[in-house]
Amino acid sequence: MEDVPKERMKEWLKLSELQYGILLSVYRLQKHGNKTNPATIRKHYFENSGETLKQPSLFVSLRELSKKGLIMKGAHSSYYLSSEGINGMLTTTREDLEADLSEFDKATADLKNLLDAASMNVTPKITHYGINE
Repeated sequence: MEDVPKERMKEWLKLSELQYGILLSVYRLQKHGNKTNPATIRKHYFENSGETLKQPSLFVSLRELSKKGLIMKGAHSSYYLSSEGINGMLTTTREDLEADLSEFDKATADLKNLLDAASMNVTPKITHYGINE
């Protein structure tokens, strides 16, 4: 997750800056085997962003991340990444991008065909430069 540029990952997962920061905190805590309860998430978020995360904002964001299927609530109020949910969201985004690319390719081909057809209907003006016959 950290190897991908932050702005791209936020866009692909359809997350706000805050939601992505919280998701990244859960990821890093979980990666290092640390607790992933709200208190440690808030602390980690502050250490990495320098911004204080108010508890209501944290819980709203955790709820939204859970609704999207990107995290799951476990025992002892711990939160964990859902690899299935993240992969599902990325797969959906990929399909949307592929559909957009397909539409783009079709529009580009249509425009090329239009321009090619238009250029065939135009008779070029021939200019003679003093050639005597």
